[in-house]
Amino acid sequence: MLVVGIWNFSASAAGFTPIPVTGYTADMVVEASAGARTLAGYTTASMQITDPATPVPDAFFDRQWALNVIDRALNAVAAELVSAGKDGYFEILKPWLVGEVGELSQSEAARQLSMTEGAVKVAIHRLRKRFRILVKQEIAGTVDASMPVQEELHYLLEALAQS
Repeated sequence: MLVVGIWNFSASAAGFTPIPVTGYTADMVVEASAGARTLAGYTTASMQITDPATPVPDAFFDRQWALNVIDRALNAVAAELVSAGKDGYFEILKPWLVGEVGELSQSEAARQLSMTEGAVKVAIHRLRKRFRILVKQEIAGTVDASMPVQEELHYLLEALAQS
């Protein structure tokens, strides 16, 4: 009942020598039925190799989690500025929080906010500091108390870096 056709190759001084693999019965072997090949009950469809360029589901979930944490912190910063009576500040200064400054200069932002350029730099610094605190608070709300927030912050940055 041993199957003929399944071979292992052994390296020797004379080259590779085929050695029959034992222990497989005829119904466990590769058979061609209805276009599907099976080996020991596994179909070729279940043995597909995924493309290494496709993101792993865990990486996708982690990235979405990180984006959600950032979004909630941004919304909290915006709400704080609105409650402080600085409605237009967030939309103008937000690019410096998320790293998408584009063509807007700090001097142009100062002109739009009727501030000096130095005051805008200080406002951006304070906004970044508050944003950092709010991101850490959001992380602390999503992790177990035994896990350090700083460690999870590094993980968040790694998840965002994987695009």
